[in-house]
Amino acid sequence: MNSVRNEDMDFEEETDSSESDINAITAAPTPGPRKRGRKKGVKVGPRPAMWDCAGIVDGELVHEQFSAPKGSSFEELESFSKEDASRAFADEYGVEPDSVHGPYYEKKGGQTATASKKRETVSITMPTLTMKRENAIYKGWKGVAYAIEGRDDVVYFMFGEEVNPSPDKKKSPPTAKTVFRTALEFPEQAQASQN
Repeated sequence: MNSVRNEDMDFEEETDSSESDINAITAAPTPGPRKRGRKKGVKVGPRPAMWDCAGIVDGELVHEQFSAPKGSSFEELESFSKEDASRAFADEYGVEPDSVHGPYYEKKGGQTATASKKRETVSITMPTLTMKRENAIYKGWKGVAYAIEGRDDVVYFMFGEEVNPSPDKKKSPPTAKTVFRTALEFPEQAQASQN
């Protein structure tokens, strides 16, 4: 369809001409291949197949993961088979593996290093509390830490009030829970060490 200006009138009129449409379509630039970006640090190429081999060596269970050696070519990475993994286990330990599982592959994009969250709570069903208790601070809350019978590294923390409460909104205290003693701050010990 072409747009033609009609001189007698003040508007443009569309006319149908199939030849000019074909020229317009073929002359239009075609989009190239879509470029996909890679994340920073992502390896290029195939991911190596990994095989888990396990066997008894000198009365001990030995478990190891085998894959194509680093620096292998593309063909070697793709062709590393179950037999290659069991042969590598036999070469290293002198015994054929009892089981070979796989193939497994690394997560696409590689493993990203993330900070692991430190575990601060402990799952103890119905802890037996002792009479020994101390005032402590845990995650911005003042409260009382009760010792647990048979465990010196863990306490039962009952939340009291916030250390720095917001003037706008009062928060209700969280439910009591079992936490590691190292995660607590003891204000009395800090005052005693200063004196």
